[in-house]
Amino acid sequence: MKKILLSLALVTAANSALAVGHKIVAESFACQSKDFYSKTALYAAQGDRDAFVKSLGAGILTGECIMLEPGQKIFISDTELLSGLVRLRKPGETVEYWTDVSMTE
Repeated sequence: MKKILLSLALVTAANSALAVGHKIVAESFACQSKDFYSKTALYAAQGDRDAFVKSLGAGILTGECIMLEPGQKIFISDTELLSGLVRLRKPGETVEYWTDVSMTE
């Protein structure tokens, strides 16, 4: 039991730098599935407004995606530098979402 608690403490300490003091800097969206987020963001980058609105709308209706507001506090649980994405969650929540790292501070 002591080894489990020690391991948990070490993991918590190692991840604390990722978790503390982050916020959203611009209105944006995030999705539970990295693939769904990337696909939806690609529609926006391509300038296909209709496809973007359909995809994001479907994601929000199903609970796959959420809207993020500037100043909203978040916890970051993972960063993928090559893809430019971060996985985050809202305080008090357990569901995690992916968004672009440029939307966080």
